[in-house]
Amino acid sequence: MRKFLQNFAYKISRFMAGRYGNDELNRFLNIATLVVLILTFFQRLWPPLGYLYYLGLALLIYSIFRSLSKNRNARLKERAAYLKASNSVKKFFRKIKGFFKIQTRRFKERKTYKYFTCPTCKTTIRVPKGHGKVQISCPKCRTTFVGKT
Repeated sequence: MRKFLQNFAYKISRFMAGRYGNDELNRFLNIATLVVLILTFFQRLWPPLGYLYYLGLALLIYSIFRSLSKNRNARLKERAAYLKASNSVKKFFRKIKGFFKIQTRRFKERKTYKYFTCPTCKTTIRVPKGHGKVQISCPKCRTTFVGKT
């Protein structure tokens, strides 16, 4: 049995020699296939979900095709396009996360600090509360304006 498994592993490694293999896009396609096929289990609740089976099957076939392909240049171009798109999506969610992080911080510090926006460069400036009318100097553009804390 051990000899058979070693022989089988050797044959698989020889078959895969020169092939593209697995990458981030293939992992995404496999996860998407799994999610789509799980959704097809709920076709009794909404019958059009049954058509997702064909989408899942197409994703699986494309993933296998990419893994077994010997055209490395085409697969690398697909991977680069996927990484570029995923980076832009990550940047978008990073901006949303940053916005909510700032809002959370402003809410926590609402009793001790007041926030002002510079009229020139729109930079947010944090000033301690309880000092009355103060002259605020923007650290970015050096514009001064008056604000009540």
